[in-house]
Amino acid sequence: MELKQLYGNYTDLEMDTDETHLDLELPLLECTYGWDVTAYNAAGIPLARSDSAYVDDEDKFFQKYDGIFTIKNDLLPWCHLQLFSPVNGAKITSGRIEFLWDHHPLAARYGVSITRRYNDTLKGIHIFDPGFFYGNFTVREDGSLAGPSLPYFVQGTYYWTVRAYTEDGSFIAASAEYEFWVP
Repeated sequence: MELKQLYGNYTDLEMDTDETHLDLELPLLECTYGWDVTAYNAAGIPLARSDSAYVDDEDKFFQKYDGIFTIKNDLLPWCHLQLFSPVNGAKITSGRIEFLWDHHPLAARYGVSITRRYNDTLKGIHIFDPGFFYGNFTVREDGSLAGPSLPYFVQGTYYWTVRAYTEDGSFIAASAEYEFWVP
């Protein structure tokens, strides 16, 4: 049996069982999950799968699992981070950009990724720089973040995402990708 989070892998579970039911010991997060079951013979050869089309690609979550369910419970930690600033589609005209997102109660570290797209007028092409900035920000005891300085943002379109990790490095939550631009 395989159980996977849509965002993260903190509560992912793969286990062998001879039973046709499973009681989970860990609480799940407020998240969307996919699950499936594979039946094997005594020699370990797969006989059948519960999903209709097996896709071995993490980016194909909704194609890989037919068994998809969502847990909604405001008392549980969540697996999707909300980005607050800059908002999606923002035009940044001042020199300072403040990045804000909701803090996850189980996060010990955040990975912030910023990519840049801009026009190279000399070459007449669009350039996409996925490695523009990546920084790890650790959560201090007082809840503030410690990490690298942000780069200088020149003219271009930027895309930013945040991922949250637990103390042991488990990927627990992710944000959507937001776009902002500097004229």
